[in-house]
Amino acid sequence: MDLIRKEFMLVYDIESRKGTKYYEQNGMYCKKNDLVYHDNLDNINVFKNIIPISYFETIFKKYDNMLKKRKLKYEIKIHIEQGKKEYFINDNHFYYYINRYSINFAIWSNDGVKYDRGFGSTNDVEYINNLESELLRLYNEATAEINDSFFPGYYDVVLDSEATGLLVHEIIGHCLEADIYNNNKKINDFFNFDKRVSSLPISIVDNPKTKTGYGNYLYDDEGTIAQEVHMIEAGCFKELLTSNDFSDESNGHGRALNFNYSPIVRMSNTYMLPGKTEVSSIFKSVNQGIYLCGSGDSVGGFDFNMRFPICYRIRNGKVLDRIPALKMYGNVKNTLMNIADIANDFKMLGGGDGGCGKMGQWPLPVSSGGPHLRINKVLLMET
Repeated sequence: MDLIRKEFMLVYDIESRKGTKYYEQNGMYCKKNDLVYHDNLDNINVFKNIIPISYFETIFKKYDNMLKKRKLKYEIKIHIEQGKKEYFINDNHFYYYINRYSINFAIWSNDGVKYDRGFGSTNDVEYINNLESELLRLYNEATAEINDSFFPGYYDVVLDSEATGLLVHEIIGHCLEADIYNNNKKINDFFNFDKRVSSLPISIVDNPKTKTGYGNYLYDDEGTIAQEVHMIEAGCFKELLTSNDFSDESNGHGRALNFNYSPIVRMSNTYMLPGKTEVSSIFKSVNQGIYLCGSGDSVGGFDFNMRFPICYRIRNGKVLDRIPALKMYGNVKNTLMNIADIANDFKMLGGGDGGCGKMGQWPLPVSSGGPHLRINKVLLMET
């Protein structure tokens, strides 16, 4: 197969203290007879329905005005990509337009700790224009009083939707990318097709075709139609994420950061489907535990560690005092087999300064999420 992939992107960056940047990111990736070369393509008028930068400057000023009076150091970044991807495979030619909108808020507490959260969508520009409540929530997290009393050990935990998304991304998504799966014996031994891998009938999906997910696309960077993949279904392992290098029938997960890179197996929007339990009942079931919120720096794979920046103590079913940021340590088998309950809510996040990194390609646009989740016997330590 001969593949030529062209990308034409208008990129806007608006950042606190750095002003506005506007530039074009145009180029071509060509693979033929295993030779890869790149060529810049200039002055090509291929853009459609472009929203002017003045619209995003108005959004920026609105959030900037919200934080100016708060007397804390802060930073706002807006990153916009609007353009077209085009493919030539043998005698076939096809293309699609894609627009990604992203914003990142960062607020520093009085003792210098940075709290940040990113939000992004594909093709829904209004999403980043309606985040006032999220910005206030972040401000409250940065200014909350923290009880330094915490003893490392094993705890029953409740994860919020963002924390569940981080867990799913790091221990399921990465483990079930075909290249990683094929080269890791621990992962290969545990995830056998149609084998039950979880204590409860969880379902975990990677879907590039959600309504507005930040990791959306119509075709992957090998020109394969994007496909929804049910990696875990009713607690059983069902399917890997694949590209042309790892399957005769790729399921459309060969992605590249941009035209300077070759496609490799990657995630898109990865999430756990909700269960049936009310969120309030999840908390009521915990006599003594920890509520883990948000997402931070993490190391995924079969053996993992993940940082949760916002944590609270749970006593007799009630969320109480805020405690320091914590790291969760474990392995895939014990974690999945200790899932105790799945809530009926759902939220998915992506965008901002975050993204997925693999083999030097960072930050790839992705989203992750799910419901509130209860897991028993989790090892937690301060960061």
